[in-house]
Amino acid sequence: MIKYVRENSWREDPSEFLKSIGFKGPARYYVRQRMMATMMKMAKEDERICFIGADMNPKGYISQGIPEARVINVGIAEANAAVVASGFAKEGFTPIWMSMSWLFGRAYNQIFQSIGIDNHNVKFIGYARGWAGGGASHHEINDIGFMRGIPQILCMAPADAVELEKTIIAGLKYKGATFIRVHSQPVTNLFEEDYPFKIGKAITVREGDDVSIISFGIQLWRSLTASDMLAEEGISARVINMSTLKPLDDAMIAKAAKETGAVVTAEDHTLLTGVGESIARVVVKSYPVPMELVGIRDLYSQSIPEKGDQWPVLEKAYHLTAKDIVAAAKKAVQRKKR
Repeated sequence: MIKYVRENSWREDPSEFLKSIGFKGPARYYVRQRMMATMMKMAKEDERICFIGADMNPKGYISQGIPEARVINVGIAEANAAVVASGFAKEGFTPIWMSMSWLFGRAYNQIFQSIGIDNHNVKFIGYARGWAGGGASHHEINDIGFMRGIPQILCMAPADAVELEKTIIAGLKYKGATFIRVHSQPVTNLFEEDYPFKIGKAITVREGDDVSIISFGIQLWRSLTASDMLAEEGISARVINMSTLKPLDDAMIAKAAKETGAVVTAEDHTLLTGVGESIARVVVKSYPVPMELVGIRDLYSQSIPEKGDQWPVLEKAYHLTAKDIVAAAKKAVQRKKR
């Protein structure tokens, strides 16, 4: 393990971890609290940062010291939010549009035309992606696909709250359109606070020789768990955190393929237009080896009647668990032997 990953952190229960650091409230609020605290700090230090929202509550920003003129709510009109954000960026501001990821899709054409083509310095923060709440209409499982398809937009997905803070800071300093995909399922802090995040650079969090598991976003937690399970069966799995999808760390991908001879990708997103396909393109071009992709097949999400969190039920149903990563890794290793 590299020193920046907390020892045994992926084996901790998220709720118990939060109790140990004195956090009170539902586990999903911890990520949102760190996200908001980071943005407020940056906005107070840089008066060019403003906030654009579609049906947001401006009081939440104003009460924390952000001037009212830098908090713009356009109502339930996402297409308008994109155009307004573009206008502010053109005038030299750094607009942040924070929203549930699925709502960005309602403004796809405006994001493409008004922000993407001119690469305006707009920051998209998509929270509540995946199966965070609501029914199937709110389960965003293809946001990376449509954002990745717009030229020049930087795309990132942090693995935990520590990396989330790092991506927000880096994303706000980056000049150009930026999309940060924020997890909302509870997860412990995997990284130490001094973890040196860098845009476009993957990081190896566990060494291994038999297969490389390249994870994206929250799947790092499950990939580390899968690595433990594989070790019990005598399979040495390297685990790589690919927190930046665009630009990809092509060199890290090629190195992993060459040194381990098999690659597994893990994402909580549709496999069509997702991370696995992006990495497969690099593997095929640089060092072709057996690959297996863990993610959502060509399916829609579902609404389920169970009370409480939906994500454990749905992730099991869509085969995104640590056990599924283990099965994919074993299959890839077996294909090496043919």
